[in-house]
Amino acid sequence: MNYKEETIWLAAMLEGEGSFCRTGVHKERRVNNSVRVNFASTDKDIAEKVARIMGVQCKKKLSLSRQHRMAKGDKMEYDAYATGENAVQVMRRVLLYMGQRRTEKINELLTIAAQRVPRAVSLARGRQSRGYKLGPRSLAALASFGAH
Repeated sequence: MNYKEETIWLAAMLEGEGSFCRTGVHKERRVNNSVRVNFASTDKDIAEKVARIMGVQCKKKLSLSRQHRMAKGDKMEYDAYATGENAVQVMRRVLLYMGQRRTEKINELLTIAAQRVPRAVSLARGRQSRGYKLGPRSLAALASFGAH
């Protein structure tokens, strides 16, 4: 498959068995939100191919609820997910080929990702607010983000 065919195939898989969401959302405190692309399938070869195209690993889902369902005869489920900048790249790649509802969700998440504060800056701000003396890396992260 060439790049375009692979992209269309990935978009079809994510349209059918994928999800697009935010992670790190907490009600009580402000958290540096990240975006995530999820894919799950009982077909190991399909999940591995999706993972390869997204540039991530394919893993078995081994939650207690999954183990309980497997004991009743359900198949093993395989999971592939991308977070942060990797998820943003996957979303941009498949956006053109997604349906309306998922296109709207991806656009919403891309907007959130564009406003995201890099983790190094977030950590440096936290250390600074607690009165810690910042090291060279923390100072560089703040300076590069214009947050000194």
